[in-house]
Amino acid sequence: MNFLEDLILPSDFARLLKYDLKSICSSLGVSTDGNNAVLADAIWKEMKADSKIKGRILNEWLPSHLLAGKTAVTWFRPNSEIESLKSKIISNYKFNIFENIRFPESTTNPELSIFGGFDDIVNGKYFFRFALNGWQSPHWEQERLVSTPKVSFITAIYFVHDNLLEVRAEPTNATRIATWLASVISDGIVFQRVELNTKTGSDIGDFADVLNGRLVEAVASPELSLTDFSPEQATAMAQILSALDQFFVDDDGDKIIDTLRQEGQVLMEENLVPLGLTSLILMGLEKVGMGVDQKDLRRQPLYEFLQPYLKHHTGFIELTVKDNGELKNYTVRIGLTTNSVYFATHATETVIQYVRERIVF
Repeated sequence: MNFLEDLILPSDFARLLKYDLKSICSSLGVSTDGNNAVLADAIWKEMKADSKIKGRILNEWLPSHLLAGKTAVTWFRPNSEIESLKSKIISNYKFNIFENIRFPESTTNPELSIFGGFDDIVNGKYFFRFALNGWQSPHWEQERLVSTPKVSFITAIYFVHDNLLEVRAEPTNATRIATWLASVISDGIVFQRVELNTKTGSDIGDFADVLNGRLVEAVASPELSLTDFSPEQATAMAQILSALDQFFVDDDGDKIIDTLRQEGQVLMEENLVPLGLTSLILMGLEKVGMGVDQKDLRRQPLYEFLQPYLKHHTGFIELTVKDNGELKNYTVRIGLTTNSVYFATHATETVIQYVRERIVF
């Protein structure tokens, strides 16, 4: 029978903070020089050589760190309750993932495969680990353009009591994993992406509130858009903005009034004036991004003014979570269009749970 520690790989250590890797290496008496991959390899070799060292390191780092880190997380729910999930996977898949670990034989095809699972039924969870074959960006070797195979390892967790699948991968790959798992379970099961929300709403500010955090950056698009905003109307808008700039130079009120009346006629031809100048200005933009440092963006007057005219896509939220008895700061990116969360700073299981419990229902 597999245990969770059996599903851990050297690459999981490489995703730890370099400070933590150097600390582990120092405690083992091995070199602290090199990048994350070199340090992780040194730790892995020590673990393979001594089971006591392996047990001590995994006991310290596995429960909260090794399967977390900087990662995107997407949640799914099945269209109906899944009964006997473990037995269905064992019956329908080509090997028993809860008893064996099998890595993909080839890295030359962009395929997704599961290499192992763990039944943590005591805590109401199933852990799944996947290998995703891919390619690094092409690079030149003298006169040859070479693409190197690359394998990514992904973690998925099924929470039995919540009927919830959590996939720690980019949203596109998360969907692939949810689809794969549904196909193996069969019985007409379809995993549907959970729409992130709070109990008070689904505006980016609502997420900041429920996470007790600060909105520090937001990316949005105009709430209204025009597909046929003519060149004449665009020119009229530019003339109005130019006149406003010039007014603060020469303080000529008559001139700006004349410009507003003249260019306003162009906008009135399409009945655009009632939409308001702010909406008309924003219509010419595909995206609007705003950010602040060490403050809450929502407290900034310009953001407060523009917010009603914008449809948010993503927002970065800084939050403080008590983890292992210590208050620590983390940053998450809420994707309102992808219904995913990206942990932009190295997250622990405590932080992922903190976010999940507040925005996944």
